[in-house]
Amino acid sequence: MPWYGPLLAPYVHHRFNTPALRSLIDQIHPQDLLRPEEVQQLAMPTLVIWGQQDQLLTDQLPFFKAYLPAHAEVDEPAHFTHCPYLEDPLELAEKVVGYTTKIIHISKNSATVS
Repeated sequence: MPWYGPLLAPYVHHRFNTPALRSLIDQIHPQDLLRPEEVQQLAMPTLVIWGQQDQLLTDQLPFFKAYLPAHAEVDEPAHFTHCPYLEDPLELAEKVVGYTTKIIHISKNSATVS
């Protein structure tokens, strides 16, 4: 956990317990989410960034990997935990921008070939 984690924890807990957010969360049902088979059918470029130090979803990555589309990419940074946007936002942004740039480049090249 980053040094500022304990400073943010009360704020995050408070935010997730606001009436508006609780109401929204309480309205989400399993049928509102994609089923694993539907996830496998996604056609858009897919990048999953899953920190190896994640202590919230410690053993869930194999399940998610099993149902990702074949073209999906999984990046498992050794030092990321569950919230890389808090721990190392610059590195996370670099990973997302790098992936997006690659996808745009591939898309442009395939458009000129067609």
